[in-house]
Amino acid sequence: MKKDAKNADSQMKLFNFGNKEKKDLESYAKYSGIAFQMMVTIGLAVWAGLYLDEKQQLSQPYWTIGLTTMAVIASIISVIKNFLPKK
Repeated sequence: MKKDAKNADSQMKLFNFGNKEKKDLESYAKYSGIAFQMMVTIGLAVWAGLYLDEKQQLSQPYWTIGLTTMAVIASIISVIKNFLPKK
């Protein structure tokens, strides 16, 4: 019986994060989310630009360049806002 209780205690310790580990995990999740958001935003802009360029049969990829540039700028602004301290 004692062996089972000891085993259960050791298993619980695996999931009992300390304050530092919890902060590290929250930071990791936050920055992973920001990176994923940037990838999706820029990817959708490229896809939409390619679609519009093909639809309008343009000689140069104007829509792709324009929408991708705007998506990168919007992503950078979003990252900066996330890094600034909250008021």
